[in-house]
Amino acid sequence: MVSLKTFKTLKAPYPNVFCPRLYIIEGIITVVYAVICIFVVPKDYETAYFLNAEDKALMRIRAEEMEAYSGGSGHYTKKEMKDAAKDIKTWAHSIIQICVVTILYGE
Repeated sequence: MVSLKTFKTLKAPYPNVFCPRLYIIEGIITVVYAVICIFVVPKDYETAYFLNAEDKALMRIRAEEMEAYSGGSGHYTKKEMKDAAKDIKTWAHSIIQICVVTILYGE
């Protein structure tokens, strides 16, 4: 953990530049939120406290249809991962995503 003295001495090199304290505060908030989510977010639709019986029945039907469509347990095999790595659509999507994120978050 960062000591309070270290935290107070972090200063931005210029007045209008983000201070490193901001990143520390955001990081702490993110970690706390993630830990809370581990305990609050339900594991599946059957244990979701915010769904009523009708919604759970609908989710059960959707899960059965998805399982019948995908023909599996919902987990990918090594062969499927290799096939995806060889597919040009995977690479095209990856390159497009990198370009979009670079434009969006670049300075």
